[in-house]
Formats: sequence, C-alpha cells, structure tokens
Amino acid sequence: MLRRSHVALAIVFAACGSARLTGPVAVRDVAISVDVPGQCLFSCDPPGQDRTTPTLVRAVNRGRDTSYISLCGDQPAWTEQQFVGGRWQNTYATVDCVVGPVSRPLAPDDSVRINWFPESGVRSRMTLTVGGTASLGDGELAASAAVEINATSGR
Repeated sequence: MLRRSHVALAIVFAACGSARLTGPVAVRDVAISVDVPGQCLFSCDPPGQDRTTPTLVRAVNRGRDTSYISLCGDQPAWTEQQFVGGRWQNTYATVDCVVGPVSRPLAPDDSVRINWFPESGVRSRMTLTVGGTASLGDGELAASAAVEINATSGR
C-alpha cells in the first residue's frame, strides 16, 4: 500500500510573472522541480488552449543511496494532480501498467525529465512514486512544487 504525502505548509512566490509555486515534497532525497517556462526536450506543441505554457519537470536523486521510481511501460509513471476541493486529486484516471517492470533505479545524482503543460488557472503539480526497493512496497509519493499558470498572461 502506498502512503501519500500532502503539502501542509504553503510557500507562495512569483516566478516569471505568470506562475505561483507551492513547496515540493521529496521522498528518499528524490526531489521534483518544475521550470516555468521550461526547456523543450522533444516536440513542445501545446496540447490545448488552456495548456500553452511549457514546463520542464525533473526528478533528481540528491541522496547517497539508490532509490526506485515507478514506471508505466519503460517510462517514469508521472501523474498530474490538481488541487480541488481542498485536496490533491489525480487529473486523469489511474492507468494500470501491466507491461514492463514496476520500477527502475535512480542512482545518486541521476535524474529523469519530462515536458509538461499545466492547465491555466488551476493549481497543479506532478508526482512520482519513489521507494527504497524495486518492488516499491515502501513507495511514497514525491511531488513537485504546485504551479498555477496565470490564464491572462498569454503564456
């Protein structure tokens, strides 16, 4: 069973004039950061009118020990959450990943990255399950800082 961590203290500040961030949740010294706007890794065509600001999300292991991150197929199993009704909720239905391994190791100083287009006007964050064993039996939810893109900024 996975234990989910929730942000209890909000630290709000401006970034690039169009986003507000709330503190991240690290697990086993694996920290998730969000650059707004962010470098494009591949194709960065916005997926929709309310998702036009590209961000770069990065999970890095700043600890001394190897940790394990959840996978869906052969890719990290990132999950987008939105703050709705006073709690974090997954944006999309949870997908069961039956192909491939459950996890992959993330060695000290190693990282994984993805581009993300948060929805404008909504407080969102990216999460990833992190554990100390390949089975993720001890897995917990690491979370990025919350991002809220200003819908009127034109970005």
